[in-house]
Amino acid sequence: MLSNKNKIYFSLENFYLFILFLVSFLINLYYASRGVFPLDSFLHFDSGYRILNNELPVRDFWIVHGIFPDYLQAIFFKIFDVNWIGYIIHPSLLNGLISIFTFYILRLLDVNKHLSFVFCIFFGILAYPPSGTPFIDHHSSFFSLLGIYFFILGIKKKKFIYYFFLPFMFGLAFLSKQVPAIYVIFAVSLLIIFFSIIRKNKNLIIYSFAGTFSFVLLLMTFFKLQDIELKSFLEQYILFPISIGSSRYDKFDPDLLGLLHHFKFILFSLLPLLYFLIFKFKKKEISLKMTTFTFVFLFYHFLYV
Repeated sequence: MLSNKNKIYFSLENFYLFILFLVSFLINLYYASRGVFPLDSFLHFDSGYRILNNELPVRDFWIVHGIFPDYLQAIFFKIFDVNWIGYIIHPSLLNGLISIFTFYILRLLDVNKHLSFVFCIFFGILAYPPSGTPFIDHHSSFFSLLGIYFFILGIKKKKFIYYFFLPFMFGLAFLSKQVPAIYVIFAVSLLIIFFSIIRKNKNLIIYSFAGTFSFVLLLMTFFKLQDIELKSFLEQYILFPISIGSSRYDKFDPDLLGLLHHFKFILFSLLPLLYFLIFKFKKKEISLKMTTFTFVFLFYHFLYV
């Protein structure tokens, strides 16, 4: 039986979760409802509507973005009808869910509940509201972040089931937009190999591979049911963007000083955290796991911005 203190503790966390979801959901709903701005996109509105009318991406019209946000938007239109509210509930709900999931991860890492709540409120304000409407970059970033969270859960709880579902998050991120998903997938894959070596446990790789195989199998089945040719998907979503990117790469002139100057304010804001992290690690006040998790989160943050 829980003591009164524990009851208060759990009820306070539940209250934080409720307020966090409500604020994150409503703030995106508010800013998305203020009107149409240059950053707003009707791309998923049109695609979602066409899917409801049995006009499918790849098969019936050329795709210039990931198909997952379109199919997800079609589901929201099916539930809420084809209108503006049905359009902006989609990102507002995602904003609320990613905020409370972030709170859960921070609490799992023993971050103070009050600080976690404040951080996640700021996260919910800055996550989806700058766009408001469904946006492929946000979907790709947030599902990539969920993949990182599943990795953290697998390491922290030592349950391999999280490694199995991790590729599903990364797969949905990639089907939203190739970048930054592919960068995060590569980074976390290296970390999985690293932890499997230091722990001398191949199950991390085996479960991750099994999850990847299952996701690809489900995707191929979905394509078959939707009468979408794999060749057309690869041409439109993989090969065509590569042809565009190759021309940009030819003109790319790497400049380290220019890159550091461009991101100077972001890097300056991270320096105190890096100093605190290294200082605490040397004093053995935090573990290697916590240090690794923080560096992964910082890497994701750098990719996202």
